[in-house]
Amino acid sequence: METEDRILNLLDEAIRLEMSVSDLYFLYSEIFAEDKKFWWQLCIEEKNHASLLRSVMETRDTLFSTNIFPEQMIYDNLDAMKTAIKEIKEKIKQFGNTPPSRDGAFQYALKLEQSAGELHYQKFMTKKSDSRIVAIFQKLNDGDIDHAQRIHAQWKKNT
Repeated sequence: METEDRILNLLDEAIRLEMSVSDLYFLYSEIFAEDKKFWWQLCIEEKNHASLLRSVMETRDTLFSTNIFPEQMIYDNLDAMKTAIKEIKEKIKQFGNTPPSRDGAFQYALKLEQSAGELHYQKFMTKKSDSRIVAIFQKLNDGDIDHAQRIHAQWKKNT
């Protein structure tokens, strides 16, 4: 039971983290007209990541009882996730009052996408696995990966 509680806490924070990043990208879509479509797409993808994690929580009884939950799916550092969420929320407030430069927005987004939690999620979503449940998660997430590379490409596109 202790393991389940730990996983549920991690899932909850991972969902909050994905939603916080989504909120930031939504704000960027409102601030930067030239990149609106790009930021909006990332905003939606982050929401999709959160929805995928939510679906895990909703089916947790089955996942835990059948012992097929892929624990490696979530980053196992609760404090780091909480710190990141707090920082993102502070940035959203700050950027709501004083928008960042376009370069500043891209730099911060890259920092987030290259953080341990996001890299961990991407690694899980792209790793080869024989697990059917992992394959289902990867299929659901198909196309929503490598945000860092896409952010870098978009940043350089108009400079």
